[in-house]
Amino acid sequence: GCHNPPCGTGSVDGGWVRAQNFRKVLDALFDGSPPQVGSSPSGIVFQSDSGPSMGPGASGKWYPDYNAQWALGKCVNEAPIPGGRPSYDTGVECCQKAYGSQASGNCLSSLPQIPSAPSGSPPGVGSPGSQVAGLPAQTPPTTRPPVSLTSEAGIIINSEPFIGMQNALDSAKDDIDNKLFLYQTPAFQWIPSSVYRYDDFKESLYVMATEGVAGKKFYIG
Repeated sequence: GCHNPPCGTGSVDGGWVRAQNFRKVLDALFDGSPPQVGSSPSGIVFQSDSGPSMGPGASGKWYPDYNAQWALGKCVNEAPIPGGRPSYDTGVECCQKAYGSQASGNCLSSLPQIPSAPSGSPPGVGSPGSQVAGLPAQTPPTTRPPVSLTSEAGIIINSEPFIGMQNALDSAKDDIDNKLFLYQTPAFQWIPSSVYRYDDFKESLYVMATEGVAGKKFYIG
């Protein structure tokens, strides 16, 4: 992306937001425990963080972390609970009570999984791995014409880097659909998109790697 003016100097425009989005991608691909990437010229550091999961050192209650930046506030269940901090039975309840008007949606998107639908909601709405409203339960698989193993496309899709990339993405399919491809509702909640889905993303990646657009392809390695 372009740097803050003049172009080519200063920090990258929107660098902090991009860094947070990159962190979410790492969380999805590495099952919530991304490796330490190191520091960038802008001073942003990515490091391993298992997130608010129930395990050693975790509490049965959720409470707001009261981040100094409201847009970054989230609910955690780490023990011990700080004195004087309100606590709730679920992360969803905590986000709704403590960060109900948070426009960024960071609190809900930071929870381990998309919350289950409230009682009385249409089936499949907001529950992990369920059908998203307006979408079929599964996207029909794409049927492609046979590809010769000796063709350029055949060599690419049968290469070790391409196969490894697809396997890694397939293993994170649910997290990509439920944690990355989201949209914000009028109630400031982030839920899985009914437009952007993993299967379409995978197909687009296939096309860009093998055919490309305007003479440019996605470089696999």
